[in-house]
Amino acid sequence: MISVLYVDDEPDLLDIGKIFLEQSGEFSVTTLTSAPEGLALLQRETFDVIISDYQMPEMDGILFLQEVRARMADLPFILFTGRGREEIVIQAINNGVDFYMQKGGDPKSQFAELAHKIRHSIRSRKAERSLNARITLIQSIAEISTKFIYVPSGAMDDLILHALKEVGKLCSADRSYIIQWDSPAQASASMTHEWNNQGILPEKVNSQHLSLQEIRWFMDPLSQKKIVHIPRLKDIPDIPALGKERLLRQKEQTLIHVPLFTEDTFIGLLGLSSIQKEAVWTEEDIDILKIFSEVITNALVRRRAENELRQSEILYRTIFENNGNPVVIVEEDTTISLVNQKFEKLIGFSRKEIEDKKSWTDFVANPEDLKRMNEYHRLRRINPELAPPVYESRLKDREGIVRDVIISVTMIPGTQQSLLAVVDITDRKEAERAVKESENLYRTVFESTGNASIIIAEDTTIIQANSVWASLTGLPRQEQTGRSWTEFIHPDDVDLMKKHHYQRRIDPTQPPKKYEARLIDVNHTVHDCIIHVDLIPGTTTSIASIVDITDRKRAELAIRESENFYRTLFETTGAATIIIEKDTTISLANSGFARLSGYSKEELEGKRSWTDFVVKEDLERMKKYHYDRRNDPLSAPGIYDFRFIDRYGTIKYCFNNVAVIPGTTKSVASVVDINDRVMAEQDLLKKNEELNAAYEELTVTEEELRQNLAEISKTDQR
Repeated sequence: MISVLYVDDEPDLLDIGKIFLEQSGEFSVTTLTSAPEGLALLQRETFDVIISDYQMPEMDGILFLQEVRARMADLPFILFTGRGREEIVIQAINNGVDFYMQKGGDPKSQFAELAHKIRHSIRSRKAERSLNARITLIQSIAEISTKFIYVPSGAMDDLILHALKEVGKLCSADRSYIIQWDSPAQASASMTHEWNNQGILPEKVNSQHLSLQEIRWFMDPLSQKKIVHIPRLKDIPDIPALGKERLLRQKEQTLIHVPLFTEDTFIGLLGLSSIQKEAVWTEEDIDILKIFSEVITNALVRRRAENELRQSEILYRTIFENNGNPVVIVEEDTTISLVNQKFEKLIGFSRKEIEDKKSWTDFVANPEDLKRMNEYHRLRRINPELAPPVYESRLKDREGIVRDVIISVTMIPGTQQSLLAVVDITDRKEAERAVKESENLYRTVFESTGNASIIIAEDTTIIQANSVWASLTGLPRQEQTGRSWTEFIHPDDVDLMKKHHYQRRIDPTQPPKKYEARLIDVNHTVHDCIIHVDLIPGTTTSIASIVDITDRKRAELAIRESENFYRTLFETTGAATIIIEKDTTISLANSGFARLSGYSKEELEGKRSWTDFVVKEDLERMKKYHYDRRNDPLSAPGIYDFRFIDRYGTIKYCFNNVAVIPGTTKSVASVVDINDRVMAEQDLLKKNEELNAAYEELTVTEEELRQNLAEISKTDQR
């Protein structure tokens, strides 16, 4: 139900409005008689829309609108007033009113139009909020991706949970989570990270070691890189009993799962659930979630590699101090005389197979490494300082798998033996590669957002620019670096933008993150643009995204000019002309129709049906034309006569010329008053009938005279 706050100093009008709006059951109306009371109530309660009169004591409707906009910028506001002065309309529009309606006329039609305006304003605001939310989501993912690049070791889990929270809130989800396989065998999976909205019970504890049988219904399609999106879980197909039981327990209404892949390996899923109500996630939202899933995947890979590297480093320190690392003792002839359990595991051979039987050279994977390490081995026995004590190499195990390792070598004092401690750094190398991949992802996002983007230093110089910016400014990318962005700003805008630039680095909350400005390219062409700017967290560097709206502004101007042209043509046709909606309502009338009907335009438009002006005898015929014309324009005559009745009850004979506006269900009708011509024709017809009657009477008289003459002649003859 739509909640409405209706403010007017006329209690009777408030009562009528409340009755009319609430009778459909679609609206809940709260009425107040002053704007200050309305502001006080808005601090305690929320509403979907505000309706306000203009002329009120204490505070008028414009001041009320200004106060509401200062507190709730996107709350729909309709000014419903008896004042129709142009300056009031301009003030209302300048202060962000959604609709302006003038009181008067038929209450039923008036409040029906008001209800329509309420619905339209709420839909428009919802669409605007949806677009802003999608932009915010993309920006947040870009910020999160940047944070993952620079996150310190050990803080990865906290950042993943923060990312889940951000995406969950921006997508209006009640729960966001990550489920990963427990092992490469993929026999079971567990929820490893989870965020829940306020009031939602966590499921992580109950989602550990989920059997494949229980989760196969969604894991199988995910493993084929398919998205699992179920808008209404009550409509899901048959699934295993265990899986259905879990869903019923969680009380989820809408669910989406996005697969997580490292190259071609399926490692788990990113999930979003809506529990308190059904959620609507569009294809655009899903595409954004795919990008986010790639960011999360890179983070998980890096987290896993860091964890393994951290464990390896801890073991290395412990083993180095306590001889617990993969350690071997090497003889002067390169034979391995002793190994520990860790080295056995690393190489895949048992102690019996290694000790006194194999040389350390048997496990070196690369010939170049072998040549270098043999030289180290020789020099170390001449003078230990001639060979590096620590170096990297690659070892191969029993299966031929190559591992990146760090080898720490020291001579055992008083002998020709050396002690080799080996640290496997394969995972760290993988982590480094993952970091590079994450950086590549960030660069790809920066380049392929579709908008002109630049990264700006504190001194206003451009650090990096994408190809769209280069195209917009007309200056190649290689010539952008080191220039100030102020070189491309219109002189009338540059001072304010520089003020925003420096203020943003003092207090990022003060300057706007989105505003319009004019850019000038190298050819001195001016571009109208929308600019989105924000600081990169933890730095004084900012990133700006610029959208060229020059063509859009030109199109808007052309539309306004076209509309003015057709309005002028409509008004000056010379005929009484109206535009008719499918439901017979008159949506637009010119001065000629106002004169013909006796009503003002304000009394006609949106409030009267053309059927109000047709005599009863002609009405059914014309209504049939009206609906036939919308099914098949050729099935109804375009020109016909009818009898018109004005507001004073005067009946006039008229011609009607009607046609449907192409591509719509609206029609335009031009009415021509032919009453004088019809009256003249009727008078002429009456005179003709009188002459015929006189002629017939004269003929009878003539016949009687003939008969009398005949009788007189007979008498004379006698």
